[in-house]
Amino acid sequence: MEEGKKEEEEVDTSTLKGKIISRYRTFRSKLRRDHQVVFLLAIFGIMGTIISTIITAKYSWLTRQKFAIKMYVGFMVLFMGLFITIFSFVHLLLSYGWYKVAALGIVTGFNKGISGGGYGPIAVSGQVICGRPERNAIATTSSSESIISASGVICFIASAYITDKYSSQQIRQFYFLTPYLVGGALASVPFSCYLTRLIRAKYLKICVGFSTTALGLYSVCSTYLSYYEVWTGAE
Repeated sequence: MEEGKKEEEEVDTSTLKGKIISRYRTFRSKLRRDHQVVFLLAIFGIMGTIISTIITAKYSWLTRQKFAIKMYVGFMVLFMGLFITIFSFVHLLLSYGWYKVAALGIVTGFNKGISGGGYGPIAVSGQVICGRPERNAIATTSSSESIISASGVICFIASAYITDKYSSQQIRQFYFLTPYLVGGALASVPFSCYLTRLIRAKYLKICVGFSTTALGLYSVCSTYLSYYEVWTGAE
């Protein structure tokens, strides 16, 4: 009897060890993939930011050109949101590939540098479409965006001093609201993380699709109405 119990305990222990090792390996592989995605988004995003900064420094955008840039970013966010929403219901996703993430990094970094926005929704949507888990896509986007935003600030200050496009006083005015924006963003982190953890994965993809679509639609409408002075406080 005692030998039988010992054998059962050994079997249970071996099964438990196997499950722990399997989960650890799965977690480790996902973590390694997340590190790869953050690296690719950051490196190629910085490249896109530098390219857009050079273009912005070289050319002085007119009102019509600024309108076209904002509409381009708005429509891109809108279409990405629609794609995710459609793919959520028909379960049609692309396979993961490092070159796809690299291309996504260049596009989102370029958008970030030329318009100051549009990174988060496009980066998350693009990763989800490429088959990345929703929570992982959100986490890697937040991590890479902080690096790209820092590089964007450095590129902006460098180009401003090199081209003399802005005075020192204007640069200080640009960053007057920075502490308040950073404080508000940090205050929202615990709530957003808890909400992301609370929502089930199958519903999170739909939420990402609907929220990205709504954000893109608002961006397009507000830019259009503001340009034609129908709604001056839209943007």
